[in-house]
Amino acid sequence: MRCEKVDETHFPGDILRHSYACIDKADIVISEMTGNNPNVFYETGYAHARRKPTVLITQTENKIPFNLHGFRHVTYKEDHLEELGARLSDTLGAIRQELLSEEPR
Repeated sequence: MRCEKVDETHFPGDILRHSYACIDKADIVISEMTGNNPNVFYETGYAHARRKPTVLITQTENKIPFNLHGFRHVTYKEDHLEELGARLSDTLGAIRQELLSEEPR
C-alpha cells in the first residue's frame, strides 16, 4: 500500500478538485478527525458518497460526530504513534482482505 497525504502533494490548480481526484483514485481513505475540521468532514462525506472504505482516526473518540460512530475508527494518543501505526496496519489489512474477497462489480 502507498499512503498519500493530499495537502502534501504538488499539483496545479484548485485544492478541492485535487482532493476529489485523490479520493476518487484511492482504494481506502483515512480521515484524521482530531480537531473537528469542517474540511475533513466534507472530504470524508465525499469519500462516503463515492463508497470508499474509510477509516476515521482520532485522539478523542467522543469527538467523532454521532452519525460517524458506525464507521471504522481508530483512537490513538499523540505520544503513542507506533501503536497507531500497528492498529492502522491491522485495520487496513482487514479492509484489503475484504476488498480482495469481494466479487467484481
